[in-house]
Amino acid sequence: MKKVALNVGEYQGVTYYSDNEEERYLLKAIRDPEVDKSVTVIMLNPTTTEEALADPVVQKAIHYFPNKVGKVNIVNLFPFRENHIHQLDEHMKGQNMRDFSIIKQNLHMIKLAIKDADEIILAWGSLPDGFSEAHYHTCIRDIVHLIRVFHKTNHCYVFEIEGQKSLLTWDNHPHHPREGKIKGLQHVSELWIEDGCLVLRF
Repeated sequence: MKKVALNVGEYQGVTYYSDNEEERYLLKAIRDPEVDKSVTVIMLNPTTTEEALADPVVQKAIHYFPNKVGKVNIVNLFPFRENHIHQLDEHMKGQNMRDFSIIKQNLHMIKLAIKDADEIILAWGSLPDGFSEAHYHTCIRDIVHLIRVFHKTNHCYVFEIEGQKSLLTWDNHPHHPREGKIKGLQHVSELWIEDGCLVLRF
């Protein structure tokens, strides 16, 4: 794994890539190391933007949080750096999700980010067109399991997106920041897996 230091504006950052930099496992955006509070945002996948902190979606997410948050961790359901989400499945063709080393490494980094977080923002968006529903729901189930293991079920939130009438997408998933301006956070009162799918209650 390759660790790369970043520095953009008021933020210092650390990014954890695979050795060939085709996957990004974790982005830490640190505003103030003296402030203990940390937030973890779980999105869908990183883009190919060379400077991770300069990615407009990443900037939108980290700049939403006030000065009382010292660190924002960005992790993703899938670590593959891909601008076209409908092509995400190409990275996993012929792979068993439970044995795929890249996915296992990604889940390990998500585990660390969840354990570290005071607040967890669920923000991966709808199932992409043409994407494997099995792959998608497998990763979400693993994340819900980790949230429960580290007793973070009462620390989960979703973004409220300007112009969106519902707190969830049409297929009942948390909105992704790319969908519009973030206008607030909504606390998740309950979350569980039912018939293989995520259920959120507010």
